[in-house]
Amino acid sequence: MKFNNSTLQKFEKIFQLSGYKVRYEKGNFKSGSCVVWDRKMIIIPKFYPTPEKIKVLMELIREGQIELAPLEDELQALVTTSKQTEIFS
Repeated sequence: MKFNNSTLQKFEKIFQLSGYKVRYEKGNFKSGSCVVWDRKMIIIPKFYPTPEKIKVLMELIREGQIELAPLEDELQALVTTSKQTEIFS
C-alpha cells in the first residue's frame, strides 16, 4: 500500500460514506474519533505527514470501534488490507 494523497483521499471517503467527518486541526494532541452533539468526527493534527494521517485512519479501522457503511469493492478491499497490514510507528 502506498502512503500518498490518493490513498488518504480513499480513506477519507470510507469514513465519509460511514457518516464521519474527517477534520484536520492545529494543535499538539492525540488524534482519534469522537461524537459531539450527534456528529461523528475524526480529528487529526493538521501538520502530521500524510503517511501518519493514513496510519491514524488505518488504526481506527483496525480497532473496530467505528461502524463502516457498505462500501464499493475498491474501498472494501482497502479496508480489508488495512486490517491485515502491520502499522509501524
